Amino acid sequence: MHLAPGLEQDSDRDVSGLLLTGLGEIWVNRAEAERWQGRARFTVGHELGHFVLHRDRLDRTIFCRTVETPDDRAGHSGPTERSEAVAVERDSELEADAFAAALLMPRHLLEPAHRACRGDVGTLMAEFGTSEKAMRYRIGHLFA
Repeated sequence: MHLAPGLEQDSDRDVSGLLLTGLGEIWVNRAEAERWQGRARFTVGHELGHFVLHRDRLDRTIFCRTVETPDDRAGHSGPTERSEAVAVERDSELEADAFAAALLMPRHLLEPAHRACRGDVGTLMAEFGTSEKAMRYRIGHLFA
């Protein structure tokens, strides 16, 4: 990732992926992808979500930091005080997460699979090629 245009040297440890709008490229942090099975697919889906949902704001490269993914937000305790710009950025990240989850685990496929395996997360992860936290994120939003 340190070779990605616009990314500072050594900052790639904090970046899960990035969307290079001018080049039409998505870059994924290899170390993270190797550490968490299914992470790369979610990251690509997340960046595609930015491209599809946030075209009006795509005049810059979009960096997605590790702490901005469902894998790391799971323990988030609730809203915090923040500026309007930060709130819009945070909302954009949540929207991109929801897009990626729906893309990789569409409701019409996940619901019957969930019933068939009685909600076994390991089975669902294998079937859909996702990380555990991404699967729990999607299940939590569909069946909560």
